[in-house]
Amino acid sequence: MLNTLITILAVLAGVAFLPAPVLVTTAIAMIASLSLWGLGGMLVWSVLVQNQTPAAWGVFYLDRLGGFFLAVLVLIGGAVLLNVAGQLRTAAAGGNPAKPAVPVQGGHVPFSVSLGLTLLFLLFMMLGLCSRNLGLIWVCVEGTTMVSALLIGFEHQRTALEAAWKYIILCTVGLSFSLLGLILLVFAADIAGAVPTLDPVGLAVLAPQLPPSLLKLAFLLILVGFGTKAGFAPLHSWLPDAHSQAPAPTSALLSAVLLNCSVYAIIRAAGVLSAAGLGGEVRSGLLLFGFLSVALAALFLLVQHDLKRMLAYSSIEHIGLITLGLGIGTPLSVFAALVHTLTHSLSKALAFLSAGELVREAHSHEMNRMLGMLRRRPAAASGFGVAMTGLAGMPPLPIFASELLLVWAALAAGRTWLAIGLLLLLATAFTGLLYHTVRVVFGDDPFHHWHHHKDGTSHHAEPDVPDRVPVKRESGLFWRDLSIAVLVFMVTTTPLLLLTPVAGVIRAVASVIPGGAQ
Repeated sequence: MLNTLITILAVLAGVAFLPAPVLVTTAIAMIASLSLWGLGGMLVWSVLVQNQTPAAWGVFYLDRLGGFFLAVLVLIGGAVLLNVAGQLRTAAAGGNPAKPAVPVQGGHVPFSVSLGLTLLFLLFMMLGLCSRNLGLIWVCVEGTTMVSALLIGFEHQRTALEAAWKYIILCTVGLSFSLLGLILLVFAADIAGAVPTLDPVGLAVLAPQLPPSLLKLAFLLILVGFGTKAGFAPLHSWLPDAHSQAPAPTSALLSAVLLNCSVYAIIRAAGVLSAAGLGGEVRSGLLLFGFLSVALAALFLLVQHDLKRMLAYSSIEHIGLITLGLGIGTPLSVFAALVHTLTHSLSKALAFLSAGELVREAHSHEMNRMLGMLRRRPAAASGFGVAMTGLAGMPPLPIFASELLLVWAALAAGRTWLAIGLLLLLATAFTGLLYHTVRVVFGDDPFHHWHHHKDGTSHHAEPDVPDRVPVKRESGLFWRDLSIAVLVFMVTTTPLLLLTPVAGVIRAVASVIPGGAQ
């Protein structure tokens, strides 16, 4: 089943690059979406529930840890491909702002090429999650850099191209550090007289025999390298630019899936050091980067004016929270980190797809020009509101529970100052996200009051927003709204994650992560 899904995505990606009518490219997107949800869903079920280990060609293997992260990719990838199908139809009809062909020097690039790049992007991430070889994981993550950079700069606008170059340079340099760390792991195995390998299972067996100093240096380099791709502060500077300039489906995959793939690579490497008795060093590194990420993002969330940059800083905050859960290193904190991973990914994908529609409606990224979007674009504004209340940590959505569990786990582990600092930062991020969300969705700023003269006139007038603005039914709108509706359903059903049957599956995944065993 694993080789079938990989083959289907590879073939569809290749076919998508061929010139074809919009009906054909739309059909390709639909088939890919259904394949992810159908075959991918059965694959994830067999791994997480039936505890099977599917393999493909003797190279790719899917275990419980990879299966969990693949579940996130399957759920979000299918919805994003629906959105891409809508974007293709809109572009073919000459919808604004997408165009049927993107002008470049010497000709035009068909907009359908973005579908092929998106499928390649998904394929590289899937292959990385199905790899139990750190070297192959590195190759797949580097592959995502090349493909996603083309998507970020696809429309050939100056700011988008600058963001794409910044993304390539920073992530490639960062990943070169992780490559050096992997080389050190091979070297450590060689000088210990063992057969050199980058299989994390084999390395974990050899770990007690390997030189501790080399292992520490190797993990530091791996953490810095993959941490750059994950958006850890202070290595995050590519992320706000790339997310703000990329098309909405690309931003959704970057934030909701790609960052998780980098965390997956770090977890694999952390298992080697934990097997060598160096779990304390692993936790210290994860706690440092996690807390820095949450602190920086929480402060920047308060002062953002660009909608998509705000979502980018929210991604930095949440990836920091996930890293803190792994860094605290107790069964409760690792469980909370996994719950947070899934719920953040679903909410962030919904937020970016909805934000893309709001930007299209307002013709601007500035939130000051998006007041009252619920009256102007009800479906997208509703999806955005659901996503942002979840990301802010409003109950009953599970992000609220996972954040409380992280604080509780920090207190139980004797890290009182971490728990206090985390509570303050969470309150700051909550305030910033809720403030921006209320303004964008309802067009009302709760922190300002309108002062009136004695004659009843006001000093400040809120921008006039008509109670009802007719929306022209453009081609592809149905599929774009459907992708938002599907993700709204997924997000609103995430409280089921805390029920016993599903929570038991997540605890089983947590047991294979350092510190997560009961």
